[in-house]
Amino acid sequence: MGKRILVLVILLAICSSVFCFQFFAFGDSKYISSQSKEKLIPEEVNSGQDFKVASGECPCRFTVETLEGVNFYIYMKDQNGDNDFSFYVEGGQTEVKKVPLGNYKIFYCSGEEWYGVENKFGRRTNMQTSDIVLAFTSSQQDNQITYWGHTIKLYPVLNGNLPTRPIGTKDFPE
Repeated sequence: MGKRILVLVILLAICSSVFCFQFFAFGDSKYISSQSKEKLIPEEVNSGQDFKVASGECPCRFTVETLEGVNFYIYMKDQNGDNDFSFYVEGGQTEVKKVPLGNYKIFYCSGEEWYGVENKFGRRTNMQTSDIVLAFTSSQQDNQITYWGHTIKLYPVLNGNLPTRPIGTKDFPE
């Protein structure tokens, strides 16, 4: 009897480990869309497609690099006002955007099949953010203005400098 209980406890521990791995690997599996009872219909989208466009002059470069196999929706939240912008990046592509000066917090979600801004990648949407604010700035020297941007790699990088953490749907900006 004691061996059966021990085996049951070990199996339960293994199952919980697998569940935890899947939860962290695939993100917020509790993603519920307004169409959760209906079959989601994939939407056609192109890499680099803008969904929310920043206003004003956009002199700074923002480069996003991805690996093949997973697609991304990037949302940049303006920390000083209401000049947010968002766009889509297909896995395996590098997109370069021109963005306004300012401080932005990055939010992104990933998945395979795009169902639109409201439903993102459906039930398997993985949502992330970073607590690091990305500053897009300029400097002037000898009447020459230099604009400073960022390049991010949305894949694991040894000793990388943009730590991310998973978030739920309620924490992702609209």
